[in-house]
Amino acid sequence: MAQLKRMAERYATLFYASDESFNWASWFGFDPTVVAGKEVTHPLFFLRIGEIALAALPGEPFGAYSRRLREEAGGDDLLVVEEGNGYLCYFPTAGAYEEGGYEPTAAAFGPDSEERMLAAGRKGLEAI
Repeated sequence: MAQLKRMAERYATLFYASDESFNWASWFGFDPTVVAGKEVTHPLFFLRIGEIALAALPGEPFGAYSRRLREEAGGDDLLVVEEGNGYLCYFPTAGAYEEGGYEPTAAAFGPDSEERMLAAGRKGLEAI
């Protein structure tokens, strides 16, 4: 994971230092300008080892995602990790979009992504 982060930081540094157009598809695996208004599917990852459950969410979901999943589905025996199955984008909470800032502005998905991802997380945790 550390190697992936270093690669991502290097890519971001090259992008910001470049005058060329950014290739969204090479970063996200899709072009948000092409899929705007359409549903994008991405696999989530769940694993149970004894009493401990692991939920891997894509991209960088805000910390409230982990807190809510623990409260609603996993309790203290749930470990939530980010950037599972690859990086997509920031996933701010629905309220963060109203507050504004860097992450909501840079996110490729809208405010409904919080409830959609948490619903999928609860379903995945129930299945393991």
